[in-house]
Parts: sequence; structure tokens; C-alpha cells
Amino acid sequence: MFINKKDIQIIFFLDSISQPRCLRRIKSFISRGYCVDVYGINRNKYSLNVDSHSFKIRIIGKQAQGKGYIQKFFQNNKEIRKILRKYKNENVIFYCFGMPLTFSLFLNGGKNYIYEIADILYGYKKFNQIRWLIKKLDLLLIKNSLLTIFTSEGFANFFFKDNWPANIIIQPNKMDSSFLSLPKTPNSTILNSGKIIFSFIGGFRSPRQSHSKLDLIKN
Repeated sequence: MFINKKDIQIIFFLDSISQPRCLRRIKSFISRGYCVDVYGINRNKYSLNVDSHSFKIRIIGKQAQGKGYIQKFFQNNKEIRKILRKYKNENVIFYCFGMPLTFSLFLNGGKNYIYEIADILYGYKKFNQIRWLIKKLDLLLIKNSLLTIFTSEGFANFFFKDNWPANIIIQPNKMDSSFLSLPKTPNSTILNSGKIIFSFIGGFRSPRQSHSKLDLIKN
């Protein structure tokens, strides 16, 4: 799919304004000359640096993780509807992160959208009874997207096994290239400590996960 950057604007919908992967994606479009507008959900976590970027993020809601799904659905619908009216007569492509905002966009008639999937929340046990329905809705969103971006081949295999549709792209979630320009710590500083040093990059999703990793290191 070829996008003429002079004729079209990219409108981003972030399911979390502090997600580094989403912010990197926006920066990559800006660095290639695209004009962007950014809207997102504030999860009230890790949002200290969201104002330090070269683009403005317009908050369309404050939502806690893992609860109030019905309330979130109606809030998303309301805000997406407003944004669609704003860009009704403009040449835009919507870039959506996550299923909830993409679903609201689709329900309100948004057609020109790119859908990025980096997690499948309904894979968790609490969604066992309705997983089949949510998966069907997700397949509908993928089918009607201009492109669907998966951050892992495993997601594509989950939906399509070996029969991937043409509008699928795999874009692995990698560390920002700006880290390559940071000063390096000499190896001698680490080796002379007399101890084995363990490093972890990422976030612990639960106390159980953090405890299991600490127990593994101790043993």
C-alpha cells in the first residue's frame, strides 16, 4: 500500500498514551514527513514523559486497567464519533492501537484504518466464555483494515495459521534505535564488581511474576 505523504494525514488512536511502542511508531511516521494528529487514553500509569515529545497527544479519556469494560466502550464510542466528524471532509488514514478503539472506529463508520495488534487480552482465562465471539469481531476488524500490523508472527498464526491474508504485516517490537547512540559502560566496570549482575528490561505484570523471577535468581 502506497501512501502519498503530501496528500494524506495520519490520525493515531492510542489505547495507552505512555506505551513506548506506540510512541515509536508515531515518531517513525513523523520522521518520514507525514503530518499526524494523536489521540489517546490516559491509563494513569507511567505518563510522566508524554509531554516531552515533538507531537501533542489529545486525551480522549482516563481509564483504569482491567475493569469497567462497558463504560469504556460507551466513552470510546462517544469520543471516536466526535473525531470522525472533525475529519469528515479530510483525506485521512486512521492508525489504531488495540481492539477497543479500533472496534469503536469501525462501528462508527471509520473505514480507512490501520490496525496494530501487540496483545490479545481475550486470551486470558476470564474471557473463556466469550473468547469465540471476541475473536470473530477481531477477525472482522482485520479483514476490513487497510493493513493489520502484528508485533509477532504468533498473533498471525493464532488467527490464520498458515493462510495469512494479504493485508498482514509483521513488525517486531524492538528497542528504540536511539539507545544505540547512548554512551556505553566499559565491560571492566561490571567485571570488577566481583558479583554476577542480572538485568531486566520490561515491566512486571504481577507480583507473582516478579517473585518467581527473584526466586529463580536466588536459586
